[in-house]
Amino acid sequence: MEEVKPFIREVILEDFMSHEYSRMRLKLGLNVILGPNGAGKSSILVGISLALGQSRTERSRKLSELVRYGRDQARVTLLLDNSGRNGRKPLPRLGEIIRLTRVIRRSGDYWFEIDYRRADRLEVVSMLKELGLNPDNMLVIMHQGLIDEFAVLSPQERLQLVEEATGISGYRRRLERALARLENVRAEEREKRKQLEQLRAMEEHWRGLYEKIQERRRLEEGLDGLRSLLAWARIAKLEENLERARERREELEGEVSKLGEEAGRLGDELSRLRSELESVLEEGGKDLRRLVMGMVDQIAYDSAEKAVVEYRASVAREEAHRIGREERRLETELSELKELVGEAERPEKVPSLEEAEGEIKVVEAKIRALGDIPDDVERFYTDIKVRVESVGDRLRQLAENKARLMEEIARRMNVWRREVGRLVDDVNESFRHLLSSIGASGYIKIVYGESPSDAGLEIYVGFKGSNPLLLDPYRQSGGERSTTVTAFLLALQGKVLSPFRAVDEFDVHMDPANRGELFKALHGMFKEDRSTQYLVITPGYPSYVDPDAQYLVVQKVEGISVAEEARIHG
Repeated sequence: MEEVKPFIREVILEDFMSHEYSRMRLKLGLNVILGPNGAGKSSILVGISLALGQSRTERSRKLSELVRYGRDQARVTLLLDNSGRNGRKPLPRLGEIIRLTRVIRRSGDYWFEIDYRRADRLEVVSMLKELGLNPDNMLVIMHQGLIDEFAVLSPQERLQLVEEATGISGYRRRLERALARLENVRAEEREKRKQLEQLRAMEEHWRGLYEKIQERRRLEEGLDGLRSLLAWARIAKLEENLERARERREELEGEVSKLGEEAGRLGDELSRLRSELESVLEEGGKDLRRLVMGMVDQIAYDSAEKAVVEYRASVAREEAHRIGREERRLETELSELKELVGEAERPEKVPSLEEAEGEIKVVEAKIRALGDIPDDVERFYTDIKVRVESVGDRLRQLAENKARLMEEIARRMNVWRREVGRLVDDVNESFRHLLSSIGASGYIKIVYGESPSDAGLEIYVGFKGSNPLLLDPYRQSGGERSTTVTAFLLALQGKVLSPFRAVDEFDVHMDPANRGELFKALHGMFKEDRSTQYLVITPGYPSYVDPDAQYLVVQKVEGISVAEEARIHG
């Protein structure tokens, strides 16, 4: 079996608080520091915790106040074990002994050193985690007064400290990360639903405009058809007018022809009469005057009639010419309209010109009634529809993610509760046994809430035969609280995953009997588990002495603290 070595091999204090120079070896198992009040015992634990990177000092003192009076600088050095575990070192790049130092100057400056090389706190904490230590966990290093502070912690804070110290906090963290992811999904889902609601309102607005523009296009297409019908109506009207003009022209030309014939006939008749008149005049006779007068009257009448016929023929001819010109105009207009409609098929039924124009006016009025519509309506409406669809797809994806996360959370919740339950069951057994050894009774239990952050660890204790009551600052005395917390910490001892643990004056308020029993239990635990280094600071002489433990006595000589190993006999 591989030899286990102490986490801290040596502690060196130089001009730190009341220590001028103190060098102390610590062994594996239990190390007990004894000494009267004010001797400088607690200074040793303060120095260790500061060198380990703990984020606060005893009683929240300023770091510069920890430099020994009259000196400018203090140094705390820990020699940490980095020897091989199962054939390999935890930190392969460093030696078997790591020299971890914290330097504090009265000016307020301070820094860390790892093997004489400057380092920051992040590097120190990271290195210590590789070695298995979290110095900021209250259950790892408990300064003077933290026993009482632990007693007043909320159940939620206690449970989280216990989970962290016992190495099962990963279950909570993974569960909380899953819950955080679920909350992120729900937050995004709420945001997307709100966004979808806004988009749908916008979609409704643009749909109305889009439908208007579609209606306008439909009307405009219908208007194009009506205009085509109007052209055919005009063609039909022109053809009708052209046909009437052509008939009228032909009628007038026939009339002109007839009148010409009549004028010719009258002209021939006049010529005959004139010839007869000339013959009568040549022959003479008694009836000459009467005959001449009759012929003259006939000639005058025929001449007048001929003139009328010729005038009527002239008027008819002029009207025929005018109608001919109108025909040509109508033919030109008809040709242009036919060219306009092109090869479009002539409708079976062509409305009248008045009907076509009336229908066009109705459609144009409907188009005007739609009002002004932006030209980019379709682009905006299409864009909104795409965005609505995209957000809808994302919401469906989020619903799937949420369902998967809820399944994952249910699994992780069961695992976390199972591990916490196992821990509490194991610790409860030891806790009850320890309390029983001092004539007390009690138990611990987990209370769950809606989320892991609501879950807490409650401690119940009863002394002198009383029923167990919830541990708080009011129900128990100071000694009872110290005894209860110490019993709980001892019961937890075997579960804490840390190579080093320390507690300062846990027994300060205890009565002698309880103090002796708990010291005895403490020694008994370290006989069973020699893998952890434990440092206990106590102001009095131990009521129980373990020959396997190491005892260091701290005294103050002429204002300077001196620490040395001592042999204590029981």
